[in-house]
Amino acid sequence: MLAVVGFHAEIGALRGGFAGVDVFFVISGYLISGIIFSALHKGTFTFAEFYTRRINRIFPALIVMAVTVVILGALVLFPPEFIQLGKHVLGSSTFVSNLMLWKETGYFDSADKPLLHLWSLAVEEQFYLMWPLVLVVAWRRKWNVTLTAGAIIAASFIWNIWAVSHYAGTAAFYLPVTRFWEILSGAILCWREMGTRATTGEAKVAGWPSHVLSICGLVLILLSITLVDASTVWPGWFALLPVLGTVLVIIAGKGALVNRRILSSKALVAMGLISYPLYLWHWPLLVIARLVNEGQLTRFGRLAVIALSTVLAALTFVMVERPIRFGSHKRRSSQLLLAGMAIFAFVGLSIQRQVVRPRLARTYDSILKPTDSTIGPGAYFNEAGIAFGSTLEGDPQRTVVFIGDSHGAMYRPRIEFLARAMQGRFPKVVFLTFGGCPPFPGVNRHGISWDGAPWRCDQLHRAIMARVMRPDVKRVVIAAFWEGYVTVFPLHFSADRSGAPIELHSAAFDSVLGIFGRELRDMRRSGKDVYLVLSNPSSHWNNPASMLPRRLAWLEKKEIVRSVLRADGDPRAMELRERLRALATKEGVTVIDPMDSLCDQVTCPTVDSAGRPVYRDDHHFRPSFVRNYVTFLDTVVTSR
Repeated sequence: MLAVVGFHAEIGALRGGFAGVDVFFVISGYLISGIIFSALHKGTFTFAEFYTRRINRIFPALIVMAVTVVILGALVLFPPEFIQLGKHVLGSSTFVSNLMLWKETGYFDSADKPLLHLWSLAVEEQFYLMWPLVLVVAWRRKWNVTLTAGAIIAASFIWNIWAVSHYAGTAAFYLPVTRFWEILSGAILCWREMGTRATTGEAKVAGWPSHVLSICGLVLILLSITLVDASTVWPGWFALLPVLGTVLVIIAGKGALVNRRILSSKALVAMGLISYPLYLWHWPLLVIARLVNEGQLTRFGRLAVIALSTVLAALTFVMVERPIRFGSHKRRSSQLLLAGMAIFAFVGLSIQRQVVRPRLARTYDSILKPTDSTIGPGAYFNEAGIAFGSTLEGDPQRTVVFIGDSHGAMYRPRIEFLARAMQGRFPKVVFLTFGGCPPFPGVNRHGISWDGAPWRCDQLHRAIMARVMRPDVKRVVIAAFWEGYVTVFPLHFSADRSGAPIELHSAAFDSVLGIFGRELRDMRRSGKDVYLVLSNPSSHWNNPASMLPRRLAWLEKKEIVRSVLRADGDPRAMELRERLRALATKEGVTVIDPMDSLCDQVTCPTVDSAGRPVYRDDHHFRPSFVRNYVTFLDTVVTSR
């Protein structure tokens, strides 16, 4: 786990330290399966005894850490963060946090989740709900354990490779079935070793071959934690490095050079004893320290947090874990711990349902009105059979259609306001938008979308265009967070099985714009007026969360940034704006630039004249601001 801690502490040499989890899975499979095999051989195995040991091993340190994190969260987190923490407390208490996180964002861009690291514990416990049952059945029916485990390993590994290629690693990273092969690698090694010991009296290789194996194993592990990084699709084929390396080190035995001289040193043995509580403590403390310090933590600060985590881990091991784990009342302890975890799950649910709110809730609500933080119901495009979209009824002979992503949907409050004001003189307006999907043909995104289903941008776009090309549609408004698809959310061609990301400066992106241009041309040739709305300013300082006071009152007062420079943007975003402008002009499409309406020559506001936030996050306008101030689309829907 030291590699994982180093990775989270942003130690450059350990940029692939997340592979330490894969090493842990192999070791876990080897050790825990050894306990099961031994009990089966002796005829003493019972599920009650096995799970009593697991509860007494896992729950004490976990409960202490989680209770501490909830208390700290109640003191320093803002309501959305605290609600998310409650959700993750519930998921961690029931050991399904990996499945929750799979539905959320990826692992490497989730630094604001204090319990993110518990996904690996969930995978491990899900495995140990299945594996003892499989072994008991195999034992009683005299199945070949090697073949049984080997078949599961093969299926799990193949699923891992398939998930990596289809979902860019998101599913493969979190799903248990794509990780079981790693744990089973240790398990099958233990089984073969026990068989060798029974027939020859010797479990490990000896002499110079053991030294070679241990050195090769260590080299593979070091390669995995130094050569790969957060951009590597994981686990996939690369996970063979730490898994095979760990297997070789175990096979080499205690007498091997690396095992005897390095891994058996007093310092590493001591760290091994506290590795589990250290793993539990280090990540939430790093996250909370970063949040308190406005998302930044110096190298010294990170190392100080790791030092504190080490002290807490040692105290947890000595004062909590060891007395319960090795105490004389194991069965009673496990029952109390199980009850405690159930209570904690209820606490997580109460936080998620906002029955329990954090200390800063009132301050947060005074700046960010919860009722004005989302676009509102019916603003997103959802495909449900044939019927889709959300409609503002009006004159059907001059239908206006908004297409795009959430940037197309966010203008709905203004359109609703105009519809009420004009009553019967208003056109029919249809919103065919889906958050996160660009209005580009033939492209898609990896992973799971916000509605819990795989991204289906290409399918939705085809359905949208079929509706747009109907003769009743007179005007089409296309709006999107354009630069997001070259800076944050990489796209790939739907027909490209490799899923290669489409970069801005590539022939692939030129092809995307070329096909998009032909669609614009087709709409214009069919007699429709087409409007392309460029992105509004995107900046960290737009986010009203940046206007909140510091989380701890004794820290210095925060200055509110009331405007951002028009020129302060990602160069890729600026380049894409100009390319879209040129493309639209070429195809006879009217370009609408929100900056021309909302900004002066130099700056764009982050607050209105009353000091209220203009945005609800980095780049989405607040519904109330759209309703009252965003007038640049008025003539599109009101003029004849």
